[in-house]
Amino acid sequence: MAPTIISSKLTLTYPLFCADFFEPPSDSDEPVTVAVAGGGGEGRSGVRNRITIIDVSSPTEAKTVSEVELSGQEDSPMSLCTLPGSGGSVVAGINSGAEVIKSTGGEGNLHFRVFRQQNGEEGEMKEVVRKAVFSAGVLREGDMYQRLCRGKSGVVVIGSGGGKKAENEMVVVKEGEKGWEKGWEVKGRVRPEEGKEVVDLDVDVDVELEGEGWTVGWCLPQAAYIANSKDVKPTKTTESPKAIFTLTPGSGAFRSLRFITHPSIWDTTPKTKLIAAIVNLPARGGAQLLTLSSPSIPAKSAVLARRNLHRNIKAATSMALVSLPPTTTSRGQPQAQSLLAVSGADMSVEILVLDYPLTPNVKEGEIKIRTLKTFYNVHPFQITKVAWSQPVRTATAGWELKLATVSMGQTVVTYTIPLVSVTTGLGIEGAEGAGQGVGSSTAELFVPSKPPSPSPEKRGKQRSIKKSGAASSSPSLSQINHQGMYVLPPPGTRRAAIYSVTVSLGLVVVLAILLQLIFIYKGGLLVAPVGVDALSQMGYPGEARDEYGGKEEEMIVDMVREGAEVVGEWVVEEGRKVAGGVVKGMVRGVVEQGVRGVLGG
Repeated sequence: MAPTIISSKLTLTYPLFCADFFEPPSDSDEPVTVAVAGGGGEGRSGVRNRITIIDVSSPTEAKTVSEVELSGQEDSPMSLCTLPGSGGSVVAGINSGAEVIKSTGGEGNLHFRVFRQQNGEEGEMKEVVRKAVFSAGVLREGDMYQRLCRGKSGVVVIGSGGGKKAENEMVVVKEGEKGWEKGWEVKGRVRPEEGKEVVDLDVDVDVELEGEGWTVGWCLPQAAYIANSKDVKPTKTTESPKAIFTLTPGSGAFRSLRFITHPSIWDTTPKTKLIAAIVNLPARGGAQLLTLSSPSIPAKSAVLARRNLHRNIKAATSMALVSLPPTTTSRGQPQAQSLLAVSGADMSVEILVLDYPLTPNVKEGEIKIRTLKTFYNVHPFQITKVAWSQPVRTATAGWELKLATVSMGQTVVTYTIPLVSVTTGLGIEGAEGAGQGVGSSTAELFVPSKPPSPSPEKRGKQRSIKKSGAASSSPSLSQINHQGMYVLPPPGTRRAAIYSVTVSLGLVVVLAILLQLIFIYKGGLLVAPVGVDALSQMGYPGEARDEYGGKEEEMIVDMVREGAEVVGEWVVEEGRKVAGGVVKGMVRGVVEQGVRGVLGG
């Protein structure tokens, strides 16, 4: 049964182009906030350029917390991502004014901006970084702007767009030792194939390497690509690697791409990584979700699952993805669930649920895709961005997700989706304190945005332990209890419940037989004629009883064994995938102990 989803709506005074959630609060009393941005751009349109921080803690009401009014002599924010930590920092792509760009040949375009909440000034954010990050060749493209921006665990990747010539690039940046204000360092530059404008991009970060290990994924209209930190150098621009997946000519064009990643599970599975991509079909004929394998470079990717979006969608405009802390299947195997939100040109938002095993080599047919809910006419004008929060703790100690959607129509619609949390035997590796039941924040449950930095001595020791494999010998308690989550019961849960009921009914039948036999023994076997008649009616004539030498207890135990064998075979036949051959032995053992206990008493 689908959960009850509640929505809230807030109308601002300017068109919105981007949105991203801040890190979940550590306390349920603190607000859940999302940053949105947009505006009328440079000129005298009268529509201001702004970044607004919105409190969406309440499922039914959203309210503005703070607002940064930007210059009307510069472009409006066209891309945005939040940074980890409680500081409330935002990276935004804002072009300098046209006169500045023209007078400096484009190289004075300080497009990379960072805004940070100031200490002691509650709710107020100020610009703390303003610099040019793209290379000079890209900046000289007069119409160039910072079109794309994605961040994870302090690593940010930006992508250019809008240039007249085919000269675009992606740049990976990270805060340095001097902090956000002064220490942004370029970690790598990638030139897309033939310098084409990237349609969408994403970044995945290895938290165990403290942000030094990362992978960038991106798509052009007909192909998808990945590159990692080992192959991309900060000192020079890296040419695009070969595509990992290419669409068949005439089958459509890529619109969005996201990594689906999960950390290593202690003693169970290595890291799992997949790619979710949205393809718009030709002639506005709809959209399709592809789930691709994420291969090691330069291997090719394969389609593991696909699903058409709802029939009314003409084309997708935005996509967001969030992965939940993993659970286990009815057989105890690690299982994960991710949620996708896809906005359509018809102003709809479809939420899909992906279920898949936690394994480095997910196979075709192992990914299940279901639609949770489709919302129609969400906004009056085109939806420009959708964004997920991480799981958020509620005031009643439950968990929920927030989905924010923004549009050209100046509206922000937020959905609240309840989650089901379950305790599993899994432990997340790579974070101190992870897996200790329900932690104070999502970081304690799942991928920590910035794990505590151990000392050099401890870090070296950890690496040597990991290489030797000794770390897997004795997990601590904090690596045993893990809180998993899902929004829909994983596939097979209903079947497992049916099998469980079947087994229970079987045990009830056996218990009824046991009680009947006890009644016969207590009421009849002590009196020979009644006992003889009762046992004769059950198919045990005098000759058979003589084989036991008068030991009625052994005889009854054998009778129950045979009955349990019959019931067990039936239960196994009905639920063999869950019960296997264990049911017969379990039924026989329980009944035998019960009989002996009663007879012994």
